[in-house]
Amino acid sequence: MSSAVRALKAATGRRSSEDEAAAHEAEKYRLIVTAGPSYDKSTHKVVGVNTGEAVSFENEFVRAKVQVRIRGYRGLPGRCPSSSPYFDDPSHAKDQYSVAFSFVPKQDLPSLDTVWGNDFGTANSELNTSYISSC
Repeated sequence: MSSAVRALKAATGRRSSEDEAAAHEAEKYRLIVTAGPSYDKSTHKVVGVNTGEAVSFENEFVRAKVQVRIRGYRGLPGRCPSSSPYFDDPSHAKDQYSVAFSFVPKQDLPSLDTVWGNDFGTANSELNTSYISSC
């Protein structure tokens, strides 16, 4: 039933006052994506979302590259496109985001002592991605 209501709203172009209030509230915020070799923000670089340009960084363990794509992106920096040709591929038609990375170890990294991760849950609306370290 709710999908039918959404379809009707979309077809008629009408929005409820709650939808308008939510859209107005969302306009106040912008996402910025950064990547770096650790949680130390002074080592991070801003990622150009949907630009096709990878961000490179390194630490004492690896050299790494990260590329981020987000469907419907309206964040910072403002020059970033709202989408990427990546989403035009039928195999990615339902994807909402993509984080691609590659890295080359500078030394042998024991798998039990190595951590890689994405942090999508920071309270300050930043997507910190791809830190690699050895314990």
